Amino acid sequence: MSEIRIAKRYARAVLSTALKSGTLEILYKDLTFIKNVIKESRELDLLFKNPIIHKEKKIEIIRILFEKRIDKISIDFINFLIHKGRDVIITDMIDSFIELYNDYHGLLIVKVIGFNPISDEQRSKIIERLEKLTSKKINLSFILDKSILGGIIIQIADTVLDSSIKRRLELLKAHLLKAS
Repeated sequence: MSEIRIAKRYARAVLSTALKSGTLEILYKDLTFIKNVIKESRELDLLFKNPIIHKEKKIEIIRILFEKRIDKISIDFINFLIHKGRDVIITDMIDSFIELYNDYHGLLIVKVIGFNPISDEQRSKIIERLEKLTSKKINLSFILDKSILGGIIIQIADTVLDSSIKRRLELLKAHLLKAS
């Protein structure tokens, strides 16, 4: 079974348990914090992926790093993953949990990549159209990327709507090469 599928199973189990125990918001806050710490620390990321480091040492490091920053239930969950040998998928599991959390709350994360900044009016129109289309509340983030040469790219989960000039030029080039 792929690591992503395993991560999603653990995420579903955590969500279900958190809903039953009333700890959903605590877990969301803590797991988001842990994800950000791992993302910013290459050493911590490598720690989870290193099979040579003993489980007890990893658990001790987690305790030292997070004991005063996150709830005990979150530390217990991370320790459980380490004991089960699933520490390699911690970031994938957290990503899956965040997706499930957002879905539970009817929230859809949308990333817009553009050559030029978008105005507040454009932002509002994009949000309004996507909310009508998906029947979910939209959380939109914008990334400025001059490499796309113009246009925008909209990324919603695994779906990418690419209307950038860079993409159009790539398609034109492929078409011209195929025709010759």
